[in-house]
Amino acid sequence: MAQDGSSAALPGHAGTGHRLPRECRLTSPAFREVFDGGVSFASRSFALWALKAPDRKGGFGVIASKRTFHDAHQRNRAKRLMREAYRTRRERVADGALLVLIGRRRILDATSGDVCAEFERTCRRAGVWVD
Repeated sequence: MAQDGSSAALPGHAGTGHRLPRECRLTSPAFREVFDGGVSFASRSFALWALKAPDRKGGFGVIASKRTFHDAHQRNRAKRLMREAYRTRRERVADGALLVLIGRRRILDATSGDVCAEFERTCRRAGVWVD
């Protein structure tokens, strides 16, 4: 790690250019808002809850429960795969879309490319994908 606390000096790290910005994260009250007013869409690796809020900037959150993923490394991998799918495709998600992805056990058998393709398909079904 670099002396300034950044990981840019580590091999294989591109610095902050590939990070998901903090303003993309949903807060706890926003999670409740999505669950109360949103619609769910099931996929093989995750369940997507979506709420269209045109007056908001939009946001994203992930859930990987201990009930589904018993070990911490499994929860971490599931969350990492879901965040990466959003990060690489967030420009195509409609403005004002509040999304929550809830990991399913099968995500552990999927590759990053599989989860990204599944994210796109599920967002299209949810009507939050912009071509």
